[in-house]
Amino acid sequence: MTKEDHAPGGKVSGPSTQSMMIVSTVFGGLLAAFAALGDGVTGVTFGVSVTLAVVAVVSAIVGWQRAKSVDALSPFISWGSADYPFPQIAPDRRRLLVRQMVGRQPVAPENAESVRFLIRRKRRRATALMPSLLAMFLILAALAIAAGYPGWGLLGAVLLLGVLVAATQYEKRREDRVLRLADEVDPHEE
Repeated sequence: MTKEDHAPGGKVSGPSTQSMMIVSTVFGGLLAAFAALGDGVTGVTFGVSVTLAVVAVVSAIVGWQRAKSVDALSPFISWGSADYPFPQIAPDRRRLLVRQMVGRQPVAPENAESVRFLIRRKRRRATALMPSLLAMFLILAALAIAAGYPGWGLLGAVLLLGVLVAATQYEKRREDRVLRLADEVDPHEE
């Protein structure tokens, strides 16, 4: 594969995950505002809910702009995207690359560069999704506070954050191991 075959990012056909998060946070913010106004909650609760919702919307917009600027928008429906990694290669070869990328098969010397590229691309997109995840946590907190259940909202956010951190660390260790194997097979890269 040539460098042109795997240019950074690529174009996302259809909505991106980051743009859909903007829509979701605006909708969640409106729900939080209406919920806080509804049951006679205090002005402080309304203010905190709306403030969290506004910060969530701003975070989602910043996340979308950042991801777009570094060509790291993630497709909302990944299997329908023309940007799926290497759409021009045969499905068998694509499966082989993915199996090597996740460590299910040893990295072949001819695929080392492509595997490294796929892992870097995945990491770039994961990093670009972080502001959108922050927006999701903030909107969940705003909705929980507006609904009068701040403890449950905090518990839910902490549990989601714990799962996210654990999954991220697991993926990072696996990717680091595959990158080491790819460097052993093809040491003249980097």
